[in-house]
Amino acid sequence: MNHININRPELDSYVIAAVNEPYTAMNKAYNAQEYSEAVNYAKAMAESTCNYVYKLLKGKTLQEEKGSYQNLHKVTSESLKALRSELTHPDLMSNISNEMVSIIDKLGQVRNATSVAHGSGRRVEPIAPVEARYLMFMSESFCTFVLDLLFNKTHSLKTNAVGSVLDPDGMKIYHAADGNIEAAVAEDGTRYEVNNANNVIIMVTVEFELPLNTELDAEYLSDYIRGYVEDDAVIDKPTATGLNAWRYYSPSKDFYYDVSFVKNTLYISTDWHQMD
Repeated sequence: MNHININRPELDSYVIAAVNEPYTAMNKAYNAQEYSEAVNYAKAMAESTCNYVYKLLKGKTLQEEKGSYQNLHKVTSESLKALRSELTHPDLMSNISNEMVSIIDKLGQVRNATSVAHGSGRRVEPIAPVEARYLMFMSESFCTFVLDLLFNKTHSLKTNAVGSVLDPDGMKIYHAADGNIEAAVAEDGTRYEVNNANNVIIMVTVEFELPLNTELDAEYLSDYIRGYVEDDAVIDKPTATGLNAWRYYSPSKDFYYDVSFVKNTLYISTDWHQMD
């Protein structure tokens, strides 16, 4: 019998405290047979995930931006809008996204019908374990989907491009004092500087053996640059960076790249959400 791999990441593998705390509390409550409280945490987990995503992409939570409390439907909807560019067919996926928002809304309504939400002053029917489990799994799947989209938006998926997670296959690895990868050098001499916290490439350095002229060899250099930036990247404000230096911009990722050519060495680096 062939073994089938189920590609389902655990939610706590994203190592986001605002998400992990309600996730852990949700599972503890369920295991303690506190099913209404488990649903309460499932709702909180979805809301925390969306707030985290929105703040990371926009610089502040939706509540901070609007200056007032925003309900679960609004937070969920606006977070999905912020991630819309990562959907392959956004128009076709819009109905699915709307259904997700609707389901999350229902989760909030179930939470509001529990004794956890209203206290002992109002008698309600306790939620059944199977219902709690369904809502927990639904919330977890939604949160995983949103965080997967966030990863795609904030990282390049192009192999060993700036902003991607390093694929060190065949490279010579240099380690920092803490043992994490600090840099990697490919067989052709290309050097990759990485963020040693997550192995994301922050700069690529290419040294050319033969002298190059940035005007006469512009097309040759451009081809090299294209290998390390998003495919849709275009030169942005070419006169603002100076001699032998360029700024590229990827509309799909909202990545800015700083590119310079100094003494026959090409440097490509990025700030993924640099603003003017």
